[in-house]
Amino acid sequence: MLLELKKMLKAILIQESTKDVWVDGQDVMLKFKISSRTLQRHRDNGLLPYSKLGGKIVYRMGDIERILDENSIGGFNLPQE
Repeated sequence: MLLELKKMLKAILIQESTKDVWVDGQDVMLKFKISSRTLQRHRDNGLLPYSKLGGKIVYRMGDIERILDENSIGGFNLPQE
């Protein structure tokens, strides 16, 4: 029981630390197996927030995780605090 609790806490800490990580479009496309056009359509439709640094578009992992949580269907969801 204690070992399981330790694993859960570690997973939460890792998850919290990735919320402020910024990734580029290539990382998002590879992770979710979507095309560049689909990624662009999500930006254009306001589904996926982004920032533009110089000429590079980046995405915050916390925003991506939030969108996935909000659109989750069925399954087991932990309450957000």
